Amino acid sequence: MTSMPAQDDESLRFLVSLLIPTSRIDRLEDLMIAAENPEVAALLTSLKGLDRDAATKLVADFEREQSAAFAAFYDAVLVAHYSSQAAQTNIRALADRGPREVSGKFDPALLRQVVATQAGKRRL
Repeated sequence: MTSMPAQDDESLRFLVSLLIPTSRIDRLEDLMIAAENPEVAALLTSLKGLDRDAATKLVADFEREQSAAFAAFYDAVLVAHYSSQAAQTNIRALADRGPREVSGKFDPALLRQVVATQAGKRRL
């Protein structure tokens, strides 16, 4: 795995903060391969020195003009974000606050009927 210069590391953190403002990704190494894409690398270089408003516009333009590169990088950001210790802690806390007992609104017979008839199958 390659090592990014500290300045690129800063640009990568800035880009992640634009995409997911509250993200606290533990390991930027998880994003480095995705950031090696030439289009993403050029975006990181272009972000240097920009304020949030200008950077947000640049990222929106990048998303529109380089949609495949953006989608691949954004997928990597999401995986890194949701794999982080902070996100995992928040997810567990949210799940723990959820109901533990069976809901009175759940109807097992209706579920069996839907499954049996595929009534819940998505129609295009």
